[in-house]
Amino acid sequence: MKNKIQNDYNGLGIQVNIYSVSMHIPPEWSSECHKEQHHNVFFVTNGSCSLSLDGKLYTVTANDIIFIPENTLVHMAKVSDDFELSLRFRFGIAGSESNSPVQHHTHVEDPEPLNSFFSSMIIIKQEDELLFAVKAKAYLLMLLSEIMESAQKHDKIHLTAETFASEITAYINSHLSEKLSVETLADFAGYHPKYFIVLFKKYMGDTPAHFIKAMRLEHSKFLLEHTHTSISEIAKLSGFSTQPKFANSFKLYTGYTASEYRKKFRDEKCE
Repeated sequence: MKNKIQNDYNGLGIQVNIYSVSMHIPPEWSSECHKEQHHNVFFVTNGSCSLSLDGKLYTVTANDIIFIPENTLVHMAKVSDDFELSLRFRFGIAGSESNSPVQHHTHVEDPEPLNSFFSSMIIIKQEDELLFAVKAKAYLLMLLSEIMESAQKHDKIHLTAETFASEITAYINSHLSEKLSVETLADFAGYHPKYFIVLFKKYMGDTPAHFIKAMRLEHSKFLLEHTHTSISEIAKLSGFSTQPKFANSFKLYTGYTASEYRKKFRDEKCE
């Protein structure tokens, strides 16, 4: 029976090896462009870096899982001081002669289950090769499925470095009267919330919370200058949940109360 299972397993066409190899990479290091000889799955345990896969640039951070298909042209640079990378899977697919369409990465909320799985698999491999092979293959297929779903979502959005700032700013501006969360913005952009925060800080130069609050206050300044709208209504239109929160935030931001600001800066055309 065991031989039959082994033969059936071999017929599935994926040969998997699991690794627990961690590498600390110095910040001054930059890899030479090279083609991967195997399909690899890496896990970023710490830090961040820029990763180019066949000319497409990614920023990868801690708790990202990266799938790099065989024959992919790889270049890694701009490594942070604390960058660490772990090789988790290396595998081959029978009859595979061309590049996989998936060249992407995904983010995991809690890395502990992933690390526990790999620790247990190292032990199982020493005791039962067949059980190891079946479990490793099943887990790999599940992981690749998650990465592909993530990649498809990103491909639909096309929120690139060139469009990130303008698209996010436009979205926030059109939803200022609503409650705006990191999760809402991340879903719009097509990224995991934690990874979205990293990109937001990179391209916007601020945290989402500070940036949104500043946009709300700039919007309220505009309404005070150019409309007859009441201050309580302006607070609502700018997305503040209560009048006191708006009053305190506005005074800290401008140095004036809303009434003082309107009196001093009101557009004469509105008189």
